[in-house]
Amino acid sequence: PTPVTKTATFDSLTPGISTQDQVNTDLGKPVNTKTTDGQTVFDYKSTSQNRFHQVTFTNGVATLIKEVVTSTDNIKSDFVTNNYGVAPYMFYNNNANNAFNLYIYPSNGIAYLGHTDGTILEIWYFQPTTISDFTKNWGTGFSKTQPIGGGAY
Repeated sequence: PTPVTKTATFDSLTPGISTQDQVNTDLGKPVNTKTTDGQTVFDYKSTSQNRFHQVTFTNGVATLIKEVVTSTDNIKSDFVTNNYGVAPYMFYNNNANNAFNLYIYPSNGIAYLGHTDGTILEIWYFQPTTISDFTKNWGTGFSKTQPIGGGAY
């Protein structure tokens, strides 16, 4: 038998399925909203005072959920790797001074913005996809090659 691919969800929310009403029920009233190119991005309170969870909606359905992770959440990279293994793809932040890279599991619909020491800034949830579609839809600002000036941190 073919093994079943485990798809990631954020709480009870599933990208590609959860509606705006379901997200608002789960995360509360959005604190900010912006619309660009037919997509609406809502910001929701997180455990950070300065950063918000973000949910991108297309036609009223969540397509990308970015969960903000803080030290009080006590979530490290092993939270993801214990469930999904080693990330099959890693993209570098295009900012050479940023030590956080994007670790991507396209077939599981999850990625995280993390440091090699295990610190996670964000966990991204999306519909399972290919790496090429992920790159086109969500991977802007990241590169497959390390930027000039980047190095070990």
